[in-house]
Amino acid sequence: MAVRPLTRTVVLGIAGVLCVGVAWAVDSPPAAGVGVMLVAAVLIDGLRFAVVEARRPLARLTRSAHPNPCSVGQSMTVRLVPGAGAEVDSSVEETLPGELSRHVTIRPPERGSAALAYDVSPPRRGRWVLGPCFVTRFSSLGLWWCRVVDTSTNGITAWPRTVPLDASVPARDREGLVGRTGYVQPHQDNATVRAYNPGDDLRRVHWRSSARQGDLMTRAEEPTDTEHAWVGVTISSSAPSSRRELAISLAASWALEMEAEGYAVDMACGGETHHGTVHSHLDHLAVLSNQAAAEPLPVSPGEGVALLIAARGSARAFSVESMLRPAQGLTSRSVALAVVLSDSETDAQTVRSAGWDVLRLEEPVTLEEAASRLARFSVSLRTAGVA
Repeated sequence: MAVRPLTRTVVLGIAGVLCVGVAWAVDSPPAAGVGVMLVAAVLIDGLRFAVVEARRPLARLTRSAHPNPCSVGQSMTVRLVPGAGAEVDSSVEETLPGELSRHVTIRPPERGSAALAYDVSPPRRGRWVLGPCFVTRFSSLGLWWCRVVDTSTNGITAWPRTVPLDASVPARDREGLVGRTGYVQPHQDNATVRAYNPGDDLRRVHWRSSARQGDLMTRAEEPTDTEHAWVGVTISSSAPSSRRELAISLAASWALEMEAEGYAVDMACGGETHHGTVHSHLDHLAVLSNQAAAEPLPVSPGEGVALLIAARGSARAFSVESMLRPAQGLTSRSVALAVVLSDSETDAQTVRSAGWDVLRLEEPVTLEEAASRLARFSVSLRTAGVA
């Protein structure tokens, strides 16, 4: 930490030296005394400040952000909380990336709390670093200053904006079971069974086997027929930013809907397939770069529900070779639909020739409208499949 003089400090110091010089020239002891006092005040104030106030460390601060991650359009609250028994300096300033600093609202102090808090609304998907924070301190006479820094930082993530995507339809699968999404639900015959034990969840009772055995039988493992969903995202590097963000947000909304319906979701983007929770997929989408979004899709989807989102810019049309052929990995009971964000019907025909049922969306279209049309389109496909 460097102790620095203010402008008035320099002026007072020069004034003191000049007073001493003039007093020596005119032989005026009182003037010399005034000059010496000014210089002494400046030096003593600076020395005391450098030894005492400037060296006093900041109270240990803990920074928290909630909710983290958040989605674009939401805000998170960041709090700087001092350690036990410490008081936070009211002049603490936070270091924020420039694009975030324009979307910050300082919260009023909370009664009985020493925490400093502010709300930040990320303007786009991505990751940022908050901190370090610092305090500007001044000497007792206000002649010197320094900046004391707390070097701790925290990372925050903004997921793509999402909207509810309800593809509900009163459709029946081959056992007459109703599926909310309209997609075939896992079949009971694809589960191994064992004798029912007291305390087992009655919702896991396998009624067909129980009827055959004459005793209650329960499923020993989860069904595995069509419990997987796949989402692929491919976006031309020349696609406008509005189309790119729409494609990414639509993929994120779809993935959240599928997980809520009980599907294990895989996501293909950036040249690789990601497995895991939808939250991990949203983390990948949050930092998906333009270059990575244009990478070819790595593998064909497996059996289950598959959604391809393809967005083209001003470059050449899609090629069939660049589109996954879902018929190679999907069965007749699977669903393979694609959303093509393009102003050209030729692009839709190209994707359709690769085996996808295609919904083409032309700009301008909002995320809410795109999600609604995708839900209606998927419902119509399912309804046609069971008609």
